[in-house]
Amino acid sequence: MSSKILIVEDDSLNILIYKYIFKSEPFELDFAFDGEQGIGKIKKESYSLFLLDLNLPLIDGYGVAKYIRTQEMQQNIARRPVFMISASFNSYSDFTTFSPDIDKFIAKPFDIVHLKSSVNLHLLNYEEQLKLRNY
Repeated sequence: MSSKILIVEDDSLNILIYKYIFKSEPFELDFAFDGEQGIGKIKKESYSLFLLDLNLPLIDGYGVAKYIRTQEMQQNIARRPVFMISASFNSYSDFTTFSPDIDKFIAKPFDIVHLKSSVNLHLLNYEEQLKLRNY
């Protein structure tokens, strides 16, 4: 199964960093530059995982995550991993009060090895979930 990841990030330097980090990974990357564009892509494409910046123009990362969860419920599709990535997370307590729509919170600057291993683990779990659901 070929996985496709949507990265919603408004900083062009961060987009270059994501491209570099994931260049040797076996999945396809797609990018949106604000929350509204991200939701537009989600309406048209199928993704296996989402990396969302928290502070996005137009619709923030939480709004995009809420849209993803609503779409999954309405279309009865498997829950896809949603990562929230932000420089705004500055302590453990920040991670304990967030939305259940988010599967993983990652603070910037992040550890590249941790990000890659987390993405791969969540993709593997998602693919296993699809097998169990007979997709």
